[in-house]
Amino acid sequence: MKKSKRRRTISLSYSIDHEITIHIPYSLKAVDYNAILTDKTRWIRKQYDRVSGLPPSKTFKTGDVFYYLDEPKVLRILLETRHDLKLELSGRYIDVKVPIETRDRYTPRDLRKHLVSFYNHLAHDIFEDRLFVWSQMMELAPNRLRLRAMSSRWGSCSSSGDICLNVFLVGAPIWVIDYVIVHELAHLQHMNHSKQFWQFVERFYDNPKKATRWLRDNQSKIWF
Repeated sequence: MKKSKRRRTISLSYSIDHEITIHIPYSLKAVDYNAILTDKTRWIRKQYDRVSGLPPSKTFKTGDVFYYLDEPKVLRILLETRHDLKLELSGRYIDVKVPIETRDRYTPRDLRKHLVSFYNHLAHDIFEDRLFVWSQMMELAPNRLRLRAMSSRWGSCSSSGDICLNVFLVGAPIWVIDYVIVHELAHLQHMNHSKQFWQFVERFYDNPKKATRWLRDNQSKIWF
């Protein structure tokens, strides 16, 4: 359950790891969670079926495919005589250079952690540049940019003006990244999803539905 001061209605979100989150207005005191879940049973089953049909999770071994700006990148685990682990983009590959002597230390969980950190590094400059461009166009001034690896949302805007973007969004094409940034910046003007909010978004971004559809259909492809 998550409370928000800018939320006016109750809604549910369903993440790729089968986590259900109930979003409620901050001012709401008494909430019958069972009634909400019962009312949304059909929707929850539909989301469960959708997520269950996604491709299997990454193994974090050579051959896994990841995405960077909508381009597929094949993971290569390379054993080298070095002292520390290093990741780098090399054409159509993401090379993970692992020290031979300590290779047994790196489990799939460890490699995922390093890959998330690597994607954070890749995403930062791109997101910062696009945020600057759209901030100028929309004449809005966010407080700061934060990046997080999230499984159930692509971005957020706090009441203090902080814009938070999902690290995995860097797997999407630029035009989709732009939509999420415009969406979150628009919350600096309208801290809700009212009709006025969407009208404001569409002043700067022509087809929000196309971008949201891309994110819905490709979530499993760019998330890991």
